[in-house]
Amino acid sequence: MMITKHYFKRLLVEPIGLAINVFFPVLLVFINVTVNVNAMEGGDTLFSGYSVTATSIATLIMVMFQFMYGTHMVDLFFRDFKNSRRWRLLAAPASLSKYLFSIMMASVFFSVLTGVLIMAVAAIALNAHVHNPFVLLTVIVIIAVFSQVFGMLVSLLIRKKGVAEAVCVLFSFFMIVPSGDFLVTININIHALNVFFNYMTPYAQAMRAIMASGIMGNSVSDNFGGALQYMGRDMSTALLNMGTLTATTILLAIIVVIVSRRRSF
Repeated sequence: MMITKHYFKRLLVEPIGLAINVFFPVLLVFINVTVNVNAMEGGDTLFSGYSVTATSIATLIMVMFQFMYGTHMVDLFFRDFKNSRRWRLLAAPASLSKYLFSIMMASVFFSVLTGVLIMAVAAIALNAHVHNPFVLLTVIVIIAVFSQVFGMLVSLLIRKKGVAEAVCVLFSFFMIVPSGDFLVTININIHALNVFFNYMTPYAQAMRAIMASGIMGNSVSDNFGGALQYMGRDMSTALLNMGTLTATTILLAIIVVIVSRRRSF
């Protein structure tokens, strides 16, 4: 517990990290919502009194950044285990696995708090709906664990910190951009790829689980495109995607265990 607390404090005391990981996504939500609402004829669309635009944009940006937060694991791992500090930690009474678990738990906790903060600010300031709170929080936790496990895998396979962090960020964009949810709409004429990017990636599973759980779940059709296509579902869809996302995370964790036993660091 003390080791986890130590790593969590390290994540909190870095001003650049806080600016990029906390304040920037919140600012991005405000800018995107404002621009999109002003571009609409007749103003924002409301559903049961909530802003559809703010709800979809806040959810999208929150999920997008959650998948990038594997950089927390990468940063702490490289700073402690890819330099001279490694030997001092290995000589400490605590086991290596305990240090790695503590880094992961601190990073998960930080990521979850950030995700909750983004949605809370959007709900209070922009009238966004927070969907089903239980589903939302559960999905945020699952994504946080997935991201840190993925960050661990990248750290084991890549020797340079900058490259490893870039892979974590690009991985998120690789899932989001082809789905048509971010900045540009890409028309993919291959049916199998359309199915993959819109239904099978961890990002798609997370978005569908969250968006299907809210008050708009059974009332908005799939004809909106972009992030709004995840509305028009129900709780069975939400639970199904939560389950598949959990299974994907477990599979990734198993891969990390296998890789860690075959690679020294």
